[in-house]
Amino acid sequence: MTSPTSRRTVDRRARRRAQQRRRLQRLRVVALVLALTGAVLVAVGYSADGTPEMASAERTGYELATPMLSARRVPQLLLRPVADAKMAAELQPLVQQSPPDSCISAGQAGSSVFELRADQPLLPASNLKLVVGATALEVLGPDTTMTTRVVAKADPVGGTVQGDLFFVGGGDPILETGNYDAALRFAPQPHTPLERLADSIRAAGVTRVTGEIVGDDGRYDTKRGVDSWDPIDFANGEIGPLSALSVNDARDRTNGGDLAEIASGAISEPAQDPPAHAAEVLRELLVARGVTVDGGFSSGMAPDEARQIASIESPPVVDLVAQMLRFSDNNTAELLLKEVGREAGGEGSTEAGLMVEMKKLAAWGIDTKGVKLVDGSGLSSDNRMTCNVLRSILDHQTAGGRLAGGLAVPGENGTLRDRWVGSPAATAVRAKTGTLSAVTGLSGWVKTPKGYDVSFSYLVNRPGASIIPDDLIRQEQLTQVLLSYPQLPDPKRLAPEPVRPVDPDS
Repeated sequence: MTSPTSRRTVDRRARRRAQQRRRLQRLRVVALVLALTGAVLVAVGYSADGTPEMASAERTGYELATPMLSARRVPQLLLRPVADAKMAAELQPLVQQSPPDSCISAGQAGSSVFELRADQPLLPASNLKLVVGATALEVLGPDTTMTTRVVAKADPVGGTVQGDLFFVGGGDPILETGNYDAALRFAPQPHTPLERLADSIRAAGVTRVTGEIVGDDGRYDTKRGVDSWDPIDFANGEIGPLSALSVNDARDRTNGGDLAEIASGAISEPAQDPPAHAAEVLRELLVARGVTVDGGFSSGMAPDEARQIASIESPPVVDLVAQMLRFSDNNTAELLLKEVGREAGGEGSTEAGLMVEMKKLAAWGIDTKGVKLVDGSGLSSDNRMTCNVLRSILDHQTAGGRLAGGLAVPGENGTLRDRWVGSPAATAVRAKTGTLSAVTGLSGWVKTPKGYDVSFSYLVNRPGASIIPDDLIRQEQLTQVLLSYPQLPDPKRLAPEPVRPVDPDS
C-alpha cells in the first residue's frame, strides 16, 4: 500500500513536469510568432500595405483591428537596420568610385547610419571652419560683438584733436569699405562699414587732427600667418595678413591705386603693416569728409588713459560665424580663432585658440584620435580631420542650432550658389564646402521629406593629383541618397490600430 507521503511526492513531481511543459509550449509560441513576423516583414517588404483580417474577442465584446502577426506590430527600432542596409546598398556605386583617401559618415538622431573609413585622418580644407564656428559660438557667445574704437590723448577742443588720433582694433574680421565689399566674389556680404565710423568721428565734432592716424592692433599677437601656409595663398588673396586691426582683409592697393577687384580677377597685395594700412584708409575717409589731418599714418599703441572719440560694433558672433561658413572666409576663421584664444586660452594667438578647440572637442565627448589642428581656415596642408569628428560636431550643435543656421544653401549667395541646380535636394541641403587643389569636402545636413535631419560629412583627398568634376558630382549623389532616408513605412501605419467594439449578436 502506498503511503500518503509517497503520493504527495509523486503529485509534486507531476505538477513540476506539467509546469515545465507549459513553459516550453509558451517559448515555442513566442518563437513561432517572431518567425512568422519576420516572414510577414519579408512578404510585405517592411511595408504595411494590405487589409488585415479581423480577429475577434467575443468574451470582451471587442475585436483587434490589427492581427497579431502584422508588420504593424514590429517596433520601428527593428526596422531601422533594414533601412540602413538599404541605404548602404544604394551608396555602393559611390563607395566604389570614391578614391582610397576618402571618407563618409552619415547619421541621424546622433547615431551613425553609414560609415566609410569614417575615422581615417584626411585633409579637411575649409570643412575645418566647422570647428572654429562651433567653438566660437560656445566660448565667445552668439550675441557678442567686437568693438573698434577711435581714441585720443585728450578730448577735442574746438573740433581739433591735439596730437595723434588712434585707431584701435577689436578683432572685427569684416571691417571694410563699401567699394571693397562690392568687389568680392560673393557680393554683397555682411560687413562692418568703415565709412560709418568715419561719419561718427566727424559727427563728434572733429574737424582737424594735428598729428597722425595711428593703427593699434595690440589685442592679438603680431604673427601674420601660419608657418605651413603656402606663400601663394597670400599673393592670390586667399588670406590677408592677420591683425586685430584689419581693414579690407588687410589687402593693400593694386598698382593702379584702386582696391582689389577680386571678382574681376585683379588681386591686391597683402599689406606689409596691417594696422598702418588700416590707418591709411581711415585717414582718406576722414579727409573726404572735410577733416584736416596734418600728419600721415602709422602703427603704434594707444595710450592707456586715452579718451574715446567714436566706436563701431561688428555684427554679433553668430552672424560672423555664418559669414565665415557661407562665404568660406579665411580671414574671419583665423581672427575668430585668435579671439577664442584671447578669451579662453590666455592670449590672442592661433596656438592658444587651437588648444581651446581641442579642449572643447574633448568636452563634447568627441574622439579626437588622428585629429591635427594647425589653423582655423583649413589652408594648411598639415591639418588632419576625420569624417566622424566633423559629423559629431554637427550633431553636437544640432540641426536646429546656430551653427547649422549659418551653413551655405544651394541657390543662395554663398559657396553653394551654383550647386544642386534643379535637384530635389536643392531645398533640403545646408552644408560647408571645402576646396584645395587636391581636396574637396562637404559636411552638413539633409532635411528629408519625412522630416528627418540627417547629418553627413564627405571628404575626398587626391594626393599628388587634382580634384576632378566627378568628385563634386558624387557629393550631390550622396545627398540624393540621404534625402530618401529612411525608406520605412509611416510610423502611424506600423503601430497597431486600436481595438474596436463588436456587436456580440452579429
